[in-house]
Amino acid sequence: EEAVDAMMVFMAIHALGKITQLREESAPGFSADLHDVALAHILESQPELVPSVQRLSPKYQSLIIDSLSVDFQFSQFLQAEIVPFNLVVVKEKLQRHGEEGFSLFCFRIFAQMA
Repeated sequence: EEAVDAMMVFMAIHALGKITQLREESAPGFSADLHDVALAHILESQPELVPSVQRLSPKYQSLIIDSLSVDFQFSQFLQAEIVPFNLVVVKEKLQRHGEEGFSLFCFRIFAQMA
């Protein structure tokens, strides 16, 4: 199934933005704490750098980019360091992807907690 493939790709690439050299060369101006947003920028501006995402359908490419673009730290949410309004930002960003978008986003959060 394409959705499972997209999730596996997402989990495999989610930390690429943490690679300092990649971030500095391909997403200058993004700090280490915004590594997800930096990776989203790379996927939009230089998709050839991540062929595993590039081979996915446009639907899943867009979903992965939008999920990375949401600056939402679940651990901060659990510790009440961010306000519930931050969930509105997540909802607005992922709404166009429907239930599948929220499912992928939530799966990513829980998979990263392990």
